[in-house]
Amino acid sequence: MKSLTYYLKTAILMAILTAESYFVTNLLLTYVRSEDYFTPGWQTLAVIGVALLLVLCTYTLTVGAWGKWEQYFVVPAPISGGIFLGLLMLNPTYAILVAAVCYAIIAYDVWVSTNVSKMMLFFDPRTILRFSNRGVMFAFALLAGVMTFLHPSIQKNQFDVSGEIAEIAQQQVDTALESQQDKVESTVESQVGQTGFSFEISNFNLDLRSTVKSEVDKIIAPYREFIPPLIAFLVYFLIRFLGGLANFVFNLIAPLLFGLARGTGLFHILHVPVQKETLSFSPEQDVDHMVTHAPSITPK
Repeated sequence: MKSLTYYLKTAILMAILTAESYFVTNLLLTYVRSEDYFTPGWQTLAVIGVALLLVLCTYTLTVGAWGKWEQYFVVPAPISGGIFLGLLMLNPTYAILVAAVCYAIIAYDVWVSTNVSKMMLFFDPRTILRFSNRGVMFAFALLAGVMTFLHPSIQKNQFDVSGEIAEIAQQQVDTALESQQDKVESTVESQVGQTGFSFEISNFNLDLRSTVKSEVDKIIAPYREFIPPLIAFLVYFLIRFLGGLANFVFNLIAPLLFGLARGTGLFHILHVPVQKETLSFSPEQDVDHMVTHAPSITPK
């Protein structure tokens, strides 16, 4: 019979994880609706990355509730539940399907992490939770890609790819001209004398948007039906990259996080007897060798 403290800690962590997953889902939905797929602001990416890191930190603390089957509920249920709540107002059917897929993905990777945990004498979160961490980040990246693919402007080919590329090209040209302006300004003024001519970028009106847009339209015209999945893949890889960064930061802070969890009494260290399986050419166990080289079970 589990203690009341066990259920209280588990319920609190699950509630926090649900809220965080709901928050991440709304962040991704806002990003997709902005249609700023190619040049998102660093603030947007930073907020998404930090939110993913918080999800990782919270879900990994649920290991205190893991047992025979509990981990297949306390981890995927709140995450998929938060995703479901975030998509419910958008489309209930879509929300159910996406949440179910995310539940299956996360549950599988938790199963892998559980098997890894059974093979280790010490609980190393960076090793044991590596697979489930990737599963959680994969679920959110897949969610972002699917939301992008199903976005109305993408499905109707209303997203102006050529316009976005033209805008990026114009920004690069303007930046290059501005960086060279100070170098050539004195030379130009000495050549034109006292004509009153001012060497300003605006005087040249070097607007390449229409030219670049028309040329890009000609290139992508035969492949326009491939634009929705291509943009969805780009968004998927972007969120996957942010998830990778969040996982990297988690690996750095994991010892501190779990040290604090032990120090505050969230975790209690328990020692259980185990039998270790080894492979040998000899049918008899070398007891002396096993005893001499047996690892200590004293926690680090």
